Amino acid sequence: MRFFTYILCVLLVSFDLLGQSAQELKRNLLAAKDSAKVDILNQLGELYLETNIDSAIYYFNQAGKVSEEIKYLAGATDATGGKGFAQMAKGNNDKAAAFFRQALKNIDSLNIKSQNREDFLLGLANAIKETSPLEATKLGKDALAIYQQKEDKLGQIKALSSLGQIYNRRKNYLTAIDQYSAAIDLARSLNKNKLIGLNLIRAAELFYLQENTAKALEYYYQAIDIGDNLNDKDLAASAKLKVAHIYNDQRKYQQAIGLYLDVLKHYNANGDVEGQMNLNYFIGLSYKGKRDPKTALIYFFKAHKYAKDLGNKKMMAKNYNERARSYLNLGKVALATKNANWSLALSQKEGFLEELMYVNLIYSDIKAASKKYGEALVYYKRYSSYRDKLFQEQKDLEMMAMENEFESRGREIEKLYFEKEKASQLKVAETEKKGRMAVDEKNNELFQLNAKNDKLKNNTLIGSMILLLLFSLGTILAYKNKLDDNKILINQKDEILKQKENLLKKNKRLIELNEEKDNLVNMVAHDLRSPLDQIKGLVNVINMNSASRVKGKNQEYIDMISYATERMRSLIGRTLNIRNIDKQEIDPHDEVFDVSKVVDEVLNNFVELANRKNLTIHSELQRNGCLVKADINYMVQILENLISNAIKFSPRGKGIRVKAGKYNNLVRVEVIDQGPGIREEDMPKLFKKFQRLAARPTANEDSTGLGLSIVKRFVESMGGEVRCESTFGEGANFIVEFNSHDPEV
Repeated sequence: MRFFTYILCVLLVSFDLLGQSAQELKRNLLAAKDSAKVDILNQLGELYLETNIDSAIYYFNQAGKVSEEIKYLAGATDATGGKGFAQMAKGNNDKAAAFFRQALKNIDSLNIKSQNREDFLLGLANAIKETSPLEATKLGKDALAIYQQKEDKLGQIKALSSLGQIYNRRKNYLTAIDQYSAAIDLARSLNKNKLIGLNLIRAAELFYLQENTAKALEYYYQAIDIGDNLNDKDLAASAKLKVAHIYNDQRKYQQAIGLYLDVLKHYNANGDVEGQMNLNYFIGLSYKGKRDPKTALIYFFKAHKYAKDLGNKKMMAKNYNERARSYLNLGKVALATKNANWSLALSQKEGFLEELMYVNLIYSDIKAASKKYGEALVYYKRYSSYRDKLFQEQKDLEMMAMENEFESRGREIEKLYFEKEKASQLKVAETEKKGRMAVDEKNNELFQLNAKNDKLKNNTLIGSMILLLLFSLGTILAYKNKLDDNKILINQKDEILKQKENLLKKNKRLIELNEEKDNLVNMVAHDLRSPLDQIKGLVNVINMNSASRVKGKNQEYIDMISYATERMRSLIGRTLNIRNIDKQEIDPHDEVFDVSKVVDEVLNNFVELANRKNLTIHSELQRNGCLVKADINYMVQILENLISNAIKFSPRGKGIRVKAGKYNNLVRVEVIDQGPGIREEDMPKLFKKFQRLAARPTANEDSTGLGLSIVKRFVESMGGEVRCESTFGEGANFIVEFNSHDPEV
């Protein structure tokens, strides 16, 4: 302990003084002992949360160590919760949630009296609101109830603001606005103008989402006035920025620019580089809207410089695109092309789909300005393809969020039902126990009365009758209470069942919508085949009958029509194929064959496709002993998908290795490319349907996101395994393994 005190003193002397309160706490710390020392360490941690997170974590850690030494559970719990707030301030929400859960577990399981339970509940709600919004809602409500019980209005404002953010996350905008409004009313009753301003801004955002622009602007301007009156430039700048965005959306560009410039001055004064980058970009967009590309370019160049300093590659790609568009509007096609090339290279490397979509539209306009209409059409089709992909991704995310919300609500309803059922059983058991205890107690009193005085039989009889009457009355009342409780529980159960029935109806409707979507896709796909076949036939007739007359650009256009038609027919075929796979159980027809021979045959089909990209395919095949018992047609489709993907994602001039051999009791096939590789966060999505990963085909080939999901289903249906080994930037290795077949067994 003496050594610890010495080290602590040295550290305290070395820290910068943060104010009189910090100095006083540090002086008190030197003389404090045991639990008082822990309390001061926790107070120092709370104080540093506002100014120096690392120092806060240090003090909370020290409080935890001292608490452990002296067995001071309340102090250790407060230190654990403090570390949760520190991790939240650093953006580590998962770590923060773990600390908050541990602190709350200590309070609940060890019966620790803590003044901070409601703060920890609210902290946990904020930490998990993005990942578990339903649980966060319950935690926020629990915290609010405690603050209300304690008549802690500041705490209530915090809880209401947090609940507003949680309901916003759940897209329940009207309820979120109600929470913010209640927070504003409470803040006004306390004259807490900063809190009024913050919640006005949050509510205004939701009014704008609800297309109530007038109300949104009213709230934003109230927040600006509060910021100006308090000389709180951060608050005023935050509201001004939102108003400027609204004016920009309304094409009131000059008003937007004026507000943007005000906010930019604030960021310049604070040295906020990220804010300076964003504001210059926004101002450039406003001048672009005003059709003043020269001035727009000035701000896009400034924004790009800040983005480069920050290493913000997405913003760099955005500015390349906007510079290209501005140069094109000025008629400077060469400079527009140069910036578009930079955007394309960066966006392809980083997988920025939105920027790839926009740059292809810019290329289309560049080619059209150069009267190269055929090339303009090609780029416009790529733009449309990226636009459709982004739209589908958004719809998939919305559907996934809706399904997760329904599943979470279903689990919450079931949990609530079981909790009510359990509470009902406990209450009935408790009532019966009390009745038995009452009987035992009265019988005991009766026995003692008889033992004391046998002569008072008549009185005893009367007393017994009275006791029996009282007991009967008590039993009747208990039974009545039980009936009342059961009636309440039955009503609650009926309500839960109604909610569950509604949820099942909504899930059924989702299934019906999904089936309608599948039927529509099937119908459209089949209906499109006929006109596409007619177009293909007409193109073939033109090529056969007019080969001597069709020359130059006309032949190029005919080839483009033929290529586009073939692509569409292929896409329709793959779409119908995956639907057929989904609709039926896979039933492999097993036979014994040599995998290396099948690999060799499949590779021959890809020679021409590889040559188009100047790719070299190296095969390393073990010629004997690679026998498996499986469906040879499925095996061919597996290999075709993997090799096709390797070609799509390989840059020109690179190599692809395909290996097949026997390893112990397994036959293994490996397809190794030198493409961009797979990001770690994309690995869990790799073999799922319709997934769009960061890596993109290197020559803008089509990719439906279905191939690897088909591979996985076929491999697993034949008892095999498929996996991918990859380091991002260093290519990918797809491995398929099957049990080796021994002819003698």
